[in-house]
Amino acid sequence: MECPVCGRKLPRTDGNGCCDRCGSRLGDDERERDLRDRLNEAESLLRAGMTLRALEITQQVVALKPGYPAAHHVMAMVLYAEGRLEEAIRATRYAHSLDPSSGRIDKYLRFLEARYYESNRRHHTTDHKPPQQPGTQQRSAPPIPPNPPRQMPDFTGWVSSSREASSSGGISWGRS
Repeated sequence: MECPVCGRKLPRTDGNGCCDRCGSRLGDDERERDLRDRLNEAESLLRAGMTLRALEITQQVVALKPGYPAAHHVMAMVLYAEGRLEEAIRATRYAHSLDPSSGRIDKYLRFLEARYYESNRRHHTTDHKPPQQPGTQQRSAPPIPPNPPRQMPDFTGWVSSSREASSSGGISWGRS
């Protein structure tokens, strides 16, 4: 990028949209180009494995223009490279909310979500407990009381051994 006043090649501008050498104010197109240049630099650093520096640059771009979907998308790529998958998903979802028509952001969001579900499935065991919400206590179900010992019913008075029952050769059921 070149300053329109001093004509010097600018690696970047300060946060106010001014030339960092002569202080002249840059137009919106020039500021947009500067932000894109910074994001391109962050992506280059990411490919070179310099994730901390790339994260620093993307944070600066997000601070300068919070509604810039590409900045959040690059931030997500850096976070994923750092192993911060859940934060990368949040950043990508935010970028997608800013620009839902972006196929690149949508594709990356699907990629990250697949990685998230895959990692959870790999670590899932039968004794796995779902994570608790912060600030809540997990309630356990009340214990189930043991079954009381079985008692035989009392049939006193229900069995009749009268002469009629014994003459018929059986036992008669009913109250006597």
